[in-house]
Amino acid sequence: MAALAKGLIGKGEYGEVKVTTVAGVKFALKTTKIPKYPKHLETVMACLREEAFTCVHPHIIQRIWCRFWKMEFQLCMELAAPVGRAPGKKVLEEIGQALYFMHSKGFLHRDVKPDNIVRVGTTLKLIDFGLTRKGDGRSEMTSYMITRWYRPPEMLRVCEDFDKMEYDGRCDMWSLALTAYHIQNGKPLFYGNAEQILSMYAKFKAVSTGLFSHLLCEYDYRYTAKQMLESHKIPLIEGTVKTVVPREGVVAQYVEKLLAGEEDSVAEIGYKGINKEL
Repeated sequence: MAALAKGLIGKGEYGEVKVTTVAGVKFALKTTKIPKYPKHLETVMACLREEAFTCVHPHIIQRIWCRFWKMEFQLCMELAAPVGRAPGKKVLEEIGQALYFMHSKGFLHRDVKPDNIVRVGTTLKLIDFGLTRKGDGRSEMTSYMITRWYRPPEMLRVCEDFDKMEYDGRCDMWSLALTAYHIQNGKPLFYGNAEQILSMYAKFKAVSTGLFSHLLCEYDYRYTAKQMLESHKIPLIEGTVKTVVPREGVVAQYVEKLLAGEEDSVAEIGYKGINKEL
C-alpha cells in the first residue's frame, strides 16, 4: 500500500481524511469533492447519505459537524485510529451493538468491512455511512453495495440481478462475521471473485462457535444483531437519532425520500437540481 501524504490519515472511494486541530483538540476531517453534473452522481448521493445519517451510539463514530461548502462535503468527526488486530469476539460484540441500533431504526450500513472499523481508545466504532440506507426492513440491492469479500452468498449468487434482490440487516451480519474473522486473523476467510468465494463457502467445514454461531450460514438461518447479542445474554446498548438539518428545494425532496427508504425514486427529482443546489 502506498504511503499516505503528510497529514492524511485515510483515503477512500468517497473522500480523504486528515487531522485538524481546533482549540488544541484534534479531530478527523473527511473531505469529498463534489463533481460537476453529470459526473460521478453516486458521490453526491454518498455525501447526502452521510449528512442524513444522524444515529448517535457509543459504537458509532461521533460526528461533530458536517457541511457542503465550495463544491465540497466536509465531515468533522472524533479522531480514531485503525484497529489493526483485535479479538473477533470484541469486534462482533461492539460493532454488533452499533448494527443492532442502526437496524432497530431502519438503517442498513451495506458496507461493513475491516476498513470501516476504527478504534477510539479501547472502543471499536463503525464508520463510513456513504452507502447507508434507511428502509422498512426489506430493501432492494444495487450492484455497488458490499465489498465482494464480505458479501453474503445469497448476493453473490444473484450476481448482476441485484435490483431483484431483497435483503435486510442480516446481510450486514454476514459482513460483520467475515470482518471479525479478518481482524482477528489478519487475513480474509473468503476471497477472489464471486465464483471462487462461493466455492470456498461450499467447502467451509469449520464449526462456528460463540458469537460466530448462526452468522456464517444461509440467510434464513442467520441471526440478526439483536438475536446474536441476546442469545449470549449481552445487554443491548441503545442510542439516539438526531434531527436532520432541514433543507429546501430539490435537495429537501431528495433527503425526504432518502429517509423514507425511497431512494430509487430520486431519478424523478433530477440529479441536476441536486447538484446545482449544493
